[in-house]
Amino acid sequence: MKKTVLSVVTLLLLLLAVTSCVKIDEALTSGFDYLKLGDYNSAISKFNKVLLFSNDEQKEALAREGIGWAYYMKDFLSTSENNFLLSLEMVPSNANVKAGLVLVNIRKGNWDEALGHGEFIVDETEFQIDYLPDPLGREELLKLLAIASIHAHDDAAYSTYTGMITDQDFVDRLEQLKGGE
Repeated sequence: MKKTVLSVVTLLLLLLAVTSCVKIDEALTSGFDYLKLGDYNSAISKFNKVLLFSNDEQKEALAREGIGWAYYMKDFLSTSENNFLLSLEMVPSNANVKAGLVLVNIRKGNWDEALGHGEFIVDETEFQIDYLPDPLGREELLKLLAIASIHAHDDAAYSTYTGMITDQDFVDRLEQLKGGE
């Protein structure tokens, strides 16, 4: 009898774990869908459910990433930065999170930090964050980093980023701006 009860309890716990895993995946997907739609409060709610019920570090990192972007879009830069940093601790190679940290630091006027977080883009041939209402691509990030390098007075970074930008008209206008600092 004891074995049967133990087997039933084990089976129920296994079923609960599988069900909750599916719901966590659904919450992540929904969170990113809400983020793309610009419904940041709903996105944050879904991502918080992942943090509450998941013990999977990869999923928690994704939830922190989503929360970071939602708060960035709501202009809560410190909360955004904290969530990005927590995500980066779990997945140090996450380019999307590093891009978020670039944008946060640009908005805060922390030019050197923005450039530090943006170094990853040099090695990225393809980069696109599609889950934002206005997707962020490699070219846009390179342009922002070039502007940040002007503010940081970092000529080496400026040369690197402007050398990678394909929009020559933008580079020409940036050269005029840089010349008229």
